[in-house]
Amino acid sequence: MSQRNLRSKIGIVGYACPGMIDVTFSVEDIRSLGPEIVHLDLQQLLAGYERADDSKAEVETRILVEKVGKVTATRDEIKRSIKLYFALKDMVAQNSLDAIGVRCWPELWERKLSICYALARLSDEGVPGIDENDVTGGLAQLIMHWLTGTPTFLGDLSAIYPERNALQLWHCGAAPLRLAYDLRKAKIALHRLGKGALVEFPLKAGRVTLAKLGRQIKGEFRMLILTGTAIESTSETGNGVEVRLDAPIGKVLDLWISQGFEHHIALVYGEIKEELLELCHILDIKAVAP
Repeated sequence: MSQRNLRSKIGIVGYACPGMIDVTFSVEDIRSLGPEIVHLDLQQLLAGYERADDSKAEVETRILVEKVGKVTATRDEIKRSIKLYFALKDMVAQNSLDAIGVRCWPELWERKLSICYALARLSDEGVPGIDENDVTGGLAQLIMHWLTGTPTFLGDLSAIYPERNALQLWHCGAAPLRLAYDLRKAKIALHRLGKGALVEFPLKAGRVTLAKLGRQIKGEFRMLILTGTAIESTSETGNGVEVRLDAPIGKVLDLWISQGFEHHIALVYGEIKEELLELCHILDIKAVAP
């Protein structure tokens, strides 16, 4: 990273999913921080999927099945998700991307495809996969990955537990497998809406940092920065994690709402609050750190 910007290339396949106005963004605003946005087409992804090597996908299917404890998806459904990963990985290589997001529905769902496994696999390999084309959330993922060298998880704020000062993050199945609580207990299943195969598991326990880069408001970027301890989620589908926060949850939620942060937040294992605060200072981003 340079003194004043974050030089990177972030690929965006398709546009925002229908109705998800809080993940839309200004290319010019993002560029002011450094990253170049590379717009890519869903048809290119689907064409790559159709060209993907079937025999290679069969081998990868066998390897993946042997890693987990339970499989409820069919071999063909798993192989389709792996071929989509091959196609997305090719797009990353062809465009020299540092991170990539995909419009995951409705077009892919109409073809009974889920992008979750592809995003998870790329994140495991050092290229953050961005859920639902949330570019500001993805930029937070990329920063946190650069600072730690480990995979990140971009989750929805899906539950709040005031009695234990905790919140739950959850998403369909795009969490990197390296973050699994116990991969031997993971399950390869169909997406809960029946839209392609993915790997379901709760995330592991440990100290974590959470961060969300908010869209620019009145010429100012903001970053919410939290720390806490992750414990295993009780969620039975997708990827979930409960985080017991260090700061009072009431104060966190007040700031989340009053400062206009969106519904995703990125998680990384380890404590990098001070590094994020310093980065905010360098880049003139307003740090929101209760």
